[in-house]
Amino acid sequence: MNKELVRNIKKVYILNFLTSFEFFSAVIIPFFTLWGKLSLAQVLILQSVFQLTIMLMEVPTGAVADKIGRKFSLAIGFLLITAGAIIYASYPDFWIFVLAEALFGTGISFLSGAGEAFVYDTLKEIGREKESKRVFARLGQFSLAGLAISAPIGSVVAHYFGVRAPMLLTAVPFFTGFLISLTLKEPKVHETRGRHSYVQIVRSSVEMLRKHRELRILALDMVLVSVLTYFYVWTYQAKLMRIGFPIAFFGVVHAAIVLAEIAVLHFLERLERLTGGKKNYLFISAALPGACYLVIAASSSWMIVVPAVIAGMAFGKTRRTPMINYINKFVESHNRATTLSFINLLHSLLLSVMNPVVGKAMDINLNITLAILGVLLLIVAATTRIEEEMLLD
Repeated sequence: MNKELVRNIKKVYILNFLTSFEFFSAVIIPFFTLWGKLSLAQVLILQSVFQLTIMLMEVPTGAVADKIGRKFSLAIGFLLITAGAIIYASYPDFWIFVLAEALFGTGISFLSGAGEAFVYDTLKEIGREKESKRVFARLGQFSLAGLAISAPIGSVVAHYFGVRAPMLLTAVPFFTGFLISLTLKEPKVHETRGRHSYVQIVRSSVEMLRKHRELRILALDMVLVSVLTYFYVWTYQAKLMRIGFPIAFFGVVHAAIVLAEIAVLHFLERLERLTGGKKNYLFISAALPGACYLVIAASSSWMIVVPAVIAGMAFGKTRRTPMINYINKFVESHNRATTLSFINLLHSLLLSVMNPVVGKAMDINLNITLAILGVLLLIVAATTRIEEEMLLD
């Protein structure tokens, strides 16, 4: 049995790799606009469907994982995303895309947390729980590797076989993940995920934020910057299409973004020292993406746009990592799960509201939308109330 449990860890590494093997990620805007014939507003409405599905399904799917086992939760998640990819590639219609996005969101909800809980319970059963930090770090490395490898492949596939092909091809790694998850050995459940109702999450978390000024400031800053930098994902490909950048090289740009994010996370402590402290780094990691939005809006040269996209996303998309660390220092252990869930709910709600608005603005004028996002980020960076003494290690 122990050998089977040890093999669980290697298999989950593979599953994390496959979870990030999204061939369509580098050409998602061409897929929606060229093949799907959608407006950018409709594209981002679909992302609201995705966010709302995850919000609605997070609690029930977690309860299912605790009831029937994490192994089967993972299997269901992979199978639902496989079905979503196939449905997405079946026919270019908005309502078919809504169904596919709902399947994606439900699938992600089944995968969310189940994989980490599965790994921790496996390590605990074989007496290696002290290795959990290293194992979780490696899980993150496998995820980023999957993104970096699949993106260039997807854009080349799109160039030769059309922008629909990468979405259809994505069903292969996720179905493989479904088959592998069925071979896992279910460990004993040492800790459940602590299911709470939405009312309990909101009530206890609002009270926590009301009492703790530092936590309130950090959470608001993190959510606002995270939401505004999220739109890089949906604007940069649209911009590359407008300036005539070849789709075959979209994946190279996407891979460069992922590698830049890895580099920023790897040198995070050094970057904090170079910028004169944690507060200064947080200011720069919000202001720089804002400035990059403005550069992208003003330029029509890919030699300027591509580096600005890479820099903006590398610093903006990784900023959440240190922020979560600082937030955790102000949350008591017994409230940690509900407080972090509430912050995630706020993030998802804000995105759900902003997605259609930003999408419609992109349809009207992409460059002005980019400029507005940049100005908003600069305002958030300039008006933050974060103080150095809040940033505890």
